[in-house]
Amino acid sequence: MAETILGFGSPSPDPPVVRITSEGIPSEPQEVAVSRRSKSLLITWREPRYPRGKISYTLAYKVKGKPYDRSFQPEESFTMKEVAGASTSYVLGDLEPATLYEVYVVGSTSKGEGESSQHVEEFTEPPAADELPKPNPPVIVSSPDGSPTIQISDVLKSPYITHILVAVEERIPVTRRRRQKAAYGSYAENPSSYIAANISKDDLPIELTIGDNETYGHYHNAPLRDKAIYDVRTGVESNVGGQKSTLFGDPSEVQPAGVPSGSIASIVGSAVGAILVIVIVIILIIIFYKRRRLERYHVDESAPTRSKGKESDSSAQYENPVFDPSKTDVHTYQDLHTDIHNYQDVNTDAKSYGNLADPQTDQNLKEPDQEAIYEDINTEYVNVLKKN
Repeated sequence: MAETILGFGSPSPDPPVVRITSEGIPSEPQEVAVSRRSKSLLITWREPRYPRGKISYTLAYKVKGKPYDRSFQPEESFTMKEVAGASTSYVLGDLEPATLYEVYVVGSTSKGEGESSQHVEEFTEPPAADELPKPNPPVIVSSPDGSPTIQISDVLKSPYITHILVAVEERIPVTRRRRQKAAYGSYAENPSSYIAANISKDDLPIELTIGDNETYGHYHNAPLRDKAIYDVRTGVESNVGGQKSTLFGDPSEVQPAGVPSGSIASIVGSAVGAILVIVIVIILIIIFYKRRRLERYHVDESAPTRSKGKESDSSAQYENPVFDPSKTDVHTYQDLHTDIHNYQDVNTDAKSYGNLADPQTDQNLKEPDQEAIYEDINTEYVNVLKKN
């Protein structure tokens, strides 16, 4: 139907005529994006601005880089993958972890393949920590100055390892111990538990002195404190594309110069052993002195018996049944115990003390005849009783 300033004209005859233009070459797909996964990549895009027909897609990719393999040379050719239907996404699987891939998308019609999209590069994720080989405990050797040193080999158990880490953790009492973090930090963040070195695999092999006050990969290998004991671990790391996986092995004990060798268990065991020895010695001393005192007691108890009964005879109060204290003259009893002649004869005899140079006389001075004393006292006491 045509129209002028005067109005609409007559319509065209029925039926209407339909004509379809032929297909053309499409323009490039839009907004290509890649999302990383462990061993795959998810690629998405939008259809071309000018499809120019019924369109299908082809995905192209190749390995662009392997940071864990410095000898790797990028591939020249791309591998092509046909995308089913008119889908605008594709999961590219069965890829190597920690590897850089380059991808692009091309649209096609019956007239041919259109322009390719922009090329996008992306890494696959590194292996999970539990997929990395666990390092062995480091072998600690002493440098010429006695500093603890570890030797790190360039023989690695996984091609995806990019760095070797050295972690240092001080053994501290539970009361002073901080809450354990998920991962080690720098010395500035936690001086008691930190990464002392981050060494690229390209720098291996290497001999590292723990606490040499140097910097390795932005980590400070701080000096160790005297009289402190440390656990030192080595770790493997796969660090690519801003993502990393890390796994540490079991520790080895490190003691700075000046600290006795041996583990804490050995030190504690030695201390406990010393304490036990001291306790046993004290117990033996106590037993010895008790036995000595007991022997002296038995000697004192048996001395009257060895005096042939003379001391027993001297106690009239207990041995004489007819002894009556009321019938005893007080003056007589007093004279009995204070007889000047008796004490002079025993203790101050001029004959016994006259010659001090005589060894026999000196022996008599040191050991008075106790039996003679008892015999004289008993004799005079019996005489008094007879007079009464």
